[in-house]
Amino acid sequence: ILVYGATGAGKTHTMFGTDGDLGLVHRALGEVFKIIAGIDSLVAKVAFLELYNDKVECLLQEGGGTCDIREDARNQYMQINGLR
Repeated sequence: ILVYGATGAGKTHTMFGTDGDLGLVHRALGEVFKIIAGIDSLVAKVAFLELYNDKVECLLQEGGGTCDIREDARNQYMQINGLR
């Protein structure tokens, strides 16, 4: 899930919502858990990051943690190193 916009535009509200109106994170995870409910064995990985002023911060690492962005132009993909 990616949210982009100016300060005060409602990104946090869109992602997390309120007690009475759940945001995208809660709704998406609810759907994922519905889909995997019948699976006996599963490994899931989650990353939660903030991209601000061309810097990536891992939000799951206590105290934050700056991550490196690496681009592979030949294979046309980007990789973020340092996410938990």
